[in-house]
Amino acid sequence: MTVLYFGAKAPVPGQVKTRLAATVGPRAAANLYAAFLADLQARFRGAPFPVAWYVTPAAWPGLRSRRVRIQAGQGWSERQAHLFRVATAAGHSPVVLAATDSPQLEPERVTEAFAALAVHDLVFGPTFDGGYYLVGMRAFHDVFTGVAMSTESALAQALERARARRLSVALLAPEFDVDTAADLAFLAHRRDLAATAAALRALEVAA
Repeated sequence: MTVLYFGAKAPVPGQVKTRLAATVGPRAAANLYAAFLADLQARFRGAPFPVAWYVTPAAWPGLRSRRVRIQAGQGWSERQAHLFRVATAAGHSPVVLAATDSPQLEPERVTEAFAALAVHDLVFGPTFDGGYYLVGMRAFHDVFTGVAMSTESALAQALERARARRLSVALLAPEFDVDTAADLAFLAHRRDLAATAAALRALEVAA
């Protein structure tokens, strides 16, 4: 069974979007992240594939889904590896894991990822800052151990590990993700993101 997982945290001030919070404040950053989750939930509600959530141990009531798996491991590298390992063991294939820092992500892009996995071992969706907004596999391959996440070389490191294992890799079109206040410019004209647009308006009023 194909499955898309969204990797998500509870939108708690001080625990999410910490780089953004350094500029706009912890509560505003958490509110914006909660809006990202709401927009993604709304857009993928009718997706042509199962959607699940890979969440931090402290789940929250605002995430209404019967498909939830709890994150395990120290750091995001270990937690990604854990998801693909247990999902493969459960008979899910292929599996795609998407970040929740790119609220503009469309179901069509994920469909492209699943199509790529019909002929490739791995698929990545690059971000403009050197990371990736999506990773998918047909079976578990540990290309995460040792990768310095949240750095401009995260994708390059993962690709190097894939090459060392002679895995075939497909790359999707790049997308932006929102980590800092400078990244908010990417959202300025995205009126299709209702919850995000409302959070941005609240942020402007507070400023």
